[in-house]
Amino acid sequence: MYLGATEAGSYSRLYTIDLTTAVTTLVGNITNCPLLITLAVNNKGSIYGIDISTDKLLSIDPVTGAGTEIGSIGFDLNYAQDADFDPATDSLYLAAYINSEGANLLSVNITTGAAKLVSSLGSDVEITAFGINYHNPVSVKSESVVVNEFSLSQNYPNPFNPNTKISWQSPVGSHQTLKIYDILGNEIATLVDEYREAGRYEINFDASNPDGSGKALVSGVYIYKIIASGFIESKKMLLIK
Repeated sequence: MYLGATEAGSYSRLYTIDLTTAVTTLVGNITNCPLLITLAVNNKGSIYGIDISTDKLLSIDPVTGAGTEIGSIGFDLNYAQDADFDPATDSLYLAAYINSEGANLLSVNITTGAAKLVSSLGSDVEITAFGINYHNPVSVKSESVVVNEFSLSQNYPNPFNPNTKISWQSPVGSHQTLKIYDILGNEIATLVDEYREAGRYEINFDASNPDGSGKALVSGVYIYKIIASGFIESKKMLLIK
């Protein structure tokens, strides 16, 4: 889990917290973000935050905490009240109070930072929180199993078309990445790029739309690679259409 904190508008920081041990670890200062008001993590583990002093959206490096400005929200936010991604569409939504308009729910373009109005509740109320109801069975953690070693399993089924499952386990909580490459070493997709607790995980890989662009992969050999707390391993998988 990630935590964001700000110090009287002078600087903001990113932390991780291990929910098993309750240990909080400083990742680093969030640059270009003197007043972080909210942050959210999408399906790929990418972190986004909003700086209320500039009304800008930033991407936040999960390893260093460095913030990179993406663009202006386009609204004069008085304060933000909640932000989260819709797991079904990976779309970012922001609840914010705007002085001239009141309580609003906005959708935010994570490529440009620009926001669009979804709904307004007026100036006499505030959106204190919102929740997105969605059950996503793609990634599953087994809580009841004690993990003593790192491992990356062979995908199943293999060969596959177009879906296959990739499983791995880690005995410690750490920042983990799971990426797909073609046989030449070109990166195809990032399935995981986030902090995860110790445990066993399984994720679905869909070759019909690996990067969200709608372009399917061709038949051939592909490589999936896991990096977790110094553990690095890769395996081959075969797509046959």
